Amino acid sequence: MPFEGYLVDRFGPRLLVAVGGVLVGVAWWINAGATFPIMLYMGGVVGGVGAGIVYGRSVGNALKWFPDHRGWPPASRRPRLAPALRSPSCPSPA
Repeated sequence: MPFEGYLVDRFGPRLLVAVGGVLVGVAWWINAGATFPIMLYMGGVVGGVGAGIVYGRSVGNALKWFPDHRGWPPASRRPRLAPALRSPSCPSPA
């Protein structure tokens, strides 16, 4: 997080979220063409970094919107974000 905070201060959140989205897309591309388990692990690492950047920046910006309620934005984002991240990989239980 400290390194990500430094990058946000230097380049801005918009560029970092775009880079995070590109990393998630690259991870899906790596996983789609994976022929060895190490490629799946590599895709998981790349996708995890990208998803972490997007999640961290979206929560960081939401905290700025509600300065009096610092715990509310992360708690309200988590249940809504999990199905969006899970939906491409597996169907939701019905």
